Amino acid sequence: MAKPRRATVGFVQFLLGIFFSGLVSVVPALLYAFLLWWADRYEREPLALVVAAFLWGAGPAAALALMGEALLDLPISVLGLGLAGEIASASGTAPLVEETVKGLALVGLLFFSYREFDDVLDGIVYGGVVGFGFAMTENFLYFLGAFLSGGVGQWALLVVVRGVVFGLNHAFYTAFTGAGLGLARQWGLSGRGLAVAVLGYVCALAFHGIHNLGSTLSSAAPLALLLSLVSDAGGILVVLAILVLALRRERQWIAEELKGEIGEVLTEEEYTCLLAPGRAARRLCWPLGGRRAELLTELAFRKAQARGAGRDPAHDPSVLALRQKVAGPPQGAAPSTT
Repeated sequence: MAKPRRATVGFVQFLLGIFFSGLVSVVPALLYAFLLWWADRYEREPLALVVAAFLWGAGPAAALALMGEALLDLPISVLGLGLAGEIASASGTAPLVEETVKGLALVGLLFFSYREFDDVLDGIVYGGVVGFGFAMTENFLYFLGAFLSGGVGQWALLVVVRGVVFGLNHAFYTAFTGAGLGLARQWGLSGRGLAVAVLGYVCALAFHGIHNLGSTLSSAAPLALLLSLVSDAGGILVVLAILVLALRRERQWIAEELKGEIGEVLTEEEYTCLLAPGRAARRLCWPLGGRRAELLTELAFRKAQARGAGRDPAHDPSVLALRQKVAGPPQGAAPSTT
């Protein structure tokens, strides 16, 4: 009877491992992704695209990364390079494969949802969401392995390290790729735009590689983990700074591009509403209607993008079409009786 009982205990342990590992992987990832989406206050991305980006990171990107790393690491394992091989795999192969497969989603969004991928902030949102999806799957696999092989103690330690201390890593790596693509979108897919897109991708590789280098070396020299901590903190601060600056820039676009539209496609009250911060905005914008506010914001962004690409907004087809769309009677205007 001992063997069946042992098998039952093992099966229960396996189920508990799946449940708790899933819980501490899925809940934070969804929460972080939601907060990042919510931070884009002026023109939040369509939920369908955000969910698609998250699922790409959690599914296809994670699967492709496993296969790609296994393939590229094969020569390293055959050569048996010891610590040097571990460094080559962790700091070279892993960042290259993972940031590439995550970045594929952003390239797809840029080309197939071009009108929704507006600027740097959108790139950060989509890149971060892809990263959170990827981290969710990767963390689940690591957590489950630790639970089954090392018990609750090892599992809890890994949850703190990967889920808390380094919980934003994959998101901020891919946010750099997204920011580069977003800036390329603003500038147009020219030589300058392509250069900044490549720069964003290189930043993602660099921060990912430096983190893995410190983590790998810490097995021989524990203080090397400081390299990972300092690099990660610096990268997160840079992404946050870019996000704040991008929000300010978007507000500036709305202020500048819609000012000349007052009396044409919007009222003074609507203009004030769109620029009002926080709770004041919600109170003022309640009569405006969410869809009209979105269209007016989009009009401001389209005009700014046309200027950035060297086009005259007064003659830009996308701007003219959008202006026509929002040029109906302002909210609250009396209906026509003719």
